[in-house]
Amino acid sequence: MTDKAAVRHSMRDTLAAIDADAHMHAANACAMHASTVLPEHGSGVLMGYLPMDDELNVEPIMQAWLAVGGHLAAPRPAWDTRTMQAIALPSLDPTHVRRGRHGVREPAGDHVIADDALAAILVPGLAFDHHGHRLGRGGGFYDRFLARLGPQILRIGVCMDEQIIGAVPCADHDQRVHVVLSPTGIVDAR
Repeated sequence: MTDKAAVRHSMRDTLAAIDADAHMHAANACAMHASTVLPEHGSGVLMGYLPMDDELNVEPIMQAWLAVGGHLAAPRPAWDTRTMQAIALPSLDPTHVRRGRHGVREPAGDHVIADDALAAILVPGLAFDHHGHRLGRGGGFYDRFLARLGPQILRIGVCMDEQIIGAVPCADHDQRVHVVLSPTGIVDAR
């Protein structure tokens, strides 16, 4: 088993042991922290994600962005090419969300947001470290997407405290985040 595979396995076990109340508390705590690192809502679109069951729920962060007049996007994966696009998400109302391939939630609309229109992106992961290294699920979707973004677009990793580890195993193609938000605080990795 590779180092990445071992960390993925360990993190999946760790996440499975965290109950729903802890997830809800973590989501709300991260939303409070996010307000201190997010750029002004007029500076562009916030790209969030529609969380899977074991991912930290960033919808409170996204809802707060909408509440101050900001615009949202969320990813739509292209499974055959293992890439993704930012698709406009007018609200978090279930009518604006659909289940895509593999049951992954994605925006129901088709309006593609240009990469340079993004102000910040909330990035899920299985593990992060204090240097901004991120370990994803292994598909490379986020690494490919982040690689094409300019450095001015703020990359914010969002996770449970248990997902911040000493060192994330990484390769040259792995993309870093600028900031890691967890329920207990902010790691600035810039």
